[in-house]
Amino acid sequence: MHNFVIEKLNTIDDEYVLQKYLVPNNHFVKKGQSFVEIETSKIAVELDAPCDGFIVRKVDENSKIKVGDIICSFFKDKLSDAQLTNVKLINKKNINKTKKIGFNVSRSFNNLNKDQDNIKQINKYLDIIIPKDPYKSAETKNLLEVNFASLVSCLHKEIQTTERVDEQQDLFENNISDLIIYETSILIKKYKKINSHLQPNGELKIYDYVNFGYTIDVDDKLNVVNLGETNKLDLDSIRAKIQDSIVSATIKKFTTNQSKTSTITLSDLSSNSLLGFYPLIPSKSSCTIGLSKPSVNKNIISFSFDHRIISGQYASNFLNDLEKNVLKHFKINSIIDSDDSTTFTDDYECYFCGKDLKTSKASGELGFLKVLTNNGQEKICCRICFEGW
Repeated sequence: MHNFVIEKLNTIDDEYVLQKYLVPNNHFVKKGQSFVEIETSKIAVELDAPCDGFIVRKVDENSKIKVGDIICSFFKDKLSDAQLTNVKLINKKNINKTKKIGFNVSRSFNNLNKDQDNIKQINKYLDIIIPKDPYKSAETKNLLEVNFASLVSCLHKEIQTTERVDEQQDLFENNISDLIIYETSILIKKYKKINSHLQPNGELKIYDYVNFGYTIDVDDKLNVVNLGETNKLDLDSIRAKIQDSIVSATIKKFTTNQSKTSTITLSDLSSNSLLGFYPLIPSKSSCTIGLSKPSVNKNIISFSFDHRIISGQYASNFLNDLEKNVLKHFKINSIIDSDDSTTFTDDYECYFCGKDLKTSKASGELGFLKVLTNNGQEKICCRICFEGW
């Protein structure tokens, strides 16, 4: 017999809902076959059988379950009716005991006390009201582990793009999320701290693997999908993973691998025409990358980072390298800085009004000017905007 124990499915929740079993009780299930659907605060996840066997339910459908609960068992042989009845009686006794004691028997007193200590510690140092809603409460506690005053900063980097060297269609025609994930996965070898987190004892834990999360905005709700070890994937494979994740988020059903905890995350809000935003850092991470897109050729990368791990200079160097590497995937033309690093391309826009080169030429203008803004940044300005100052 093999007892199936619910593991932690994401960084936010400790409690889930067992929506439904995908196979009848006391029926044979093959190893790797999906047998149950679990609902978290964000998504529905189908779990796979760890071995061959006849499944015997120990938790009813539409029941609340917690991490560590045994929801079913896998038996080598099919149980008789008498044996099934006996299992049901045992389960009923265990449920009654749980109700009398007041907590789930699968969790030890030590774990319960530890949870209470964590909640007290949060409320001791931060005067934050924890929502009563169990899902929002779990999310709030998770975010408070990293996102608190003065220790989290956010840098923004503008990237001007033109036509890709390798032409893409549909999603990736104007979206650079694939390039950010691909190039960041490579840069992690150099910038190891962006793939790390602080342990409870204050020591830095640098992950020896990469699990890249991709945050998708579906129906005004953000879902984080684990794309896997993207440092081992080529660009085409990463694109396929992103497309699969969007489909999963749309139908609100993720695989077990897609729901695993990520070590670093890209939050893609490029469809919302934002000038930038402040992406939140999830638990057990040191940073989050945000992507927004105010116009066709303008991309804003927002990089939130934990100051206890990453310095401002470290974050700035990472963003500069990321920009250079991303721009290698686009056609480069004649406008070059004196240090031979590409600044603008043949398909650039006016920083102030958003007018592109084609529109400028059609209007009979002489061209664009490079200007220095009050904060010391070099920007491209059309003649009309320049003469209007």
